[in-house]
Amino acid sequence: MTSRTYGPWADACGVPVTTAARVEQIGVHKPHGALAGRRGKTGVVTDLGSSRVNVLFDGEDIPVGVRPHLLQVLAQQEAEGMTCLEGLHWHGYLHRAEGGLYELPEPTLLDRKIRLAEVPHTVLRSPSQVAKWVGTTSDQDECFVLWLPAPGLWRTYADQAEWRTEAVKLAARAGAVYTAVSSADGSARCELYAEAVSADDCPEHGVHHEQDA
Repeated sequence: MTSRTYGPWADACGVPVTTAARVEQIGVHKPHGALAGRRGKTGVVTDLGSSRVNVLFDGEDIPVGVRPHLLQVLAQQEAEGMTCLEGLHWHGYLHRAEGGLYELPEPTLLDRKIRLAEVPHTVLRSPSQVAKWVGTTSDQDECFVLWLPAPGLWRTYADQAEWRTEAVKLAARAGAVYTAVSSADGSARCELYAEAVSADDCPEHGVHHEQDA
């Protein structure tokens, strides 16, 4: 009997699995990380391991490794539709400032309130969109920081992939994503704030999605 073969980073249908993709577990195979209790559950890919993809399933706090052929990548419209049904989206704000990353202040609730009173630069409908948005402002040789609510500090990343993975995790937990990227000489920075907003908190929630449709 020959063993099953499959693409190293392809789902059950042969679709490439990438970081920040929304996926659904469609197969069950405990030795390969796919438990029966997660069949039909959806989540976001946080990173690619040596032989498995790490998925943060909705409602869970820790990513788990699953062989990609036991998953199905969700179409963009379907993945974003799930976020709409959950009544959550993100308002993205971009701010350029002088000074390096070490001069960033600690975020406060007042900062959030002030930002939400402004018109956002963009409206993001899924964790994958948040990750893509923060990634559009960076180059591989730059330095990045990300605000981690627990333990409450700015963490520095030299690796862009790790930085984006952590951003996806925060957004997938329905959290805000605060990050900044330094200029090449470290004299200026680009600050990005993706504020998680529920439909109840945002009276224009429906308008946002009609415009994006």
